[in-house]
Amino acid sequence: IGLGIPAEPLFRSSILSQQNSHRKLFVVYWTEPDHTMHEQGVNTQDVQQLLQNINDRIAEMSRQLKDTILIISADHGMLNNEMVMLNDYPDVCALLQRPPTLENRFVNFFIKDGKSAEFSKLFEKYFSKDFVLFSKEELLASGILGSGKPHPFVNEALGEFQAIAITKRSLHYTTGER
Repeated sequence: IGLGIPAEPLFRSSILSQQNSHRKLFVVYWTEPDHTMHEQGVNTQDVQQLLQNINDRIAEMSRQLKDTILIISADHGMLNNEMVMLNDYPDVCALLQRPPTLENRFVNFFIKDGKSAEFSKLFEKYFSKDFVLFSKEELLASGILGSGKPHPFVNEALGEFQAIAITKRSLHYTTGER
């Protein structure tokens, strides 16, 4: 499971940690069920079987562990969504300085100089039922990205606007190149 590495050695490496007196932290990533969910959707029989298999293996492994804490978490949520092609809105795309970044349900926009008000108005017109649009300043002030002092790269990485999905829709954009 995951990264082409069979699950058994990953489980054994965790079990070995109890054989010495030093505390250890193991971070293990599985590519499943994420990979299959992206291809097939959330509610397929293959996904259910993958989840059951992972659950069974973790249960088996946990019975063999002593003095161990397991923290199991997803790297993101998953739901079936409807793709909206941003390319189908040439008036919006004409205002982009470069292709959107981040993620299809949390989209980061870099806007051409002097076009922010026009972008905001068009985005509201086309997408406000499915996305909340934040200016960079609003997003940073909202606490959505966490509290504390932002990393210096955050200011560079964020464009003028970010859109966060509030329905099952996702924004996709293609340059025609890979």
